[in-house]
Amino acid sequence: MYAQRTPTRITDGNASPEPVHKGRTITYKGKLQKYTSGAWEAYADQKVKILFRPKGSSTWYDMGNTYTRSDGTFSKGFTASKDGTWVAVLLYPNSTHLVSSGREDYVDVI
Repeated sequence: MYAQRTPTRITDGNASPEPVHKGRTITYKGKLQKYTSGAWEAYADQKVKILFRPKGSSTWYDMGNTYTRSDGTFSKGFTASKDGTWVAVLLYPNSTHLVSSGREDYVDVI
């Protein structure tokens, strides 16, 4: 016998505005959900990590954490400095939930 783990997902992942002026704020937003009793529902009070990969690089950088609200939504702002791809991940779920990641979103910095 093994412990069953609940699927999770990050939806509506988006970094904006696109494009963004250098030095201005870029905000990554999304919604974390868990699959319970046959339906997706908000997954509140969870730490979500925001990662950034600069254009031309294969390395992801940890840009910080944010927490989900009661409706599962989250957002975090950053100072735009270079072109690259943003993504949110649930890296450290508890023992009953699975890791998940959101949609990667490329943003030009002008």
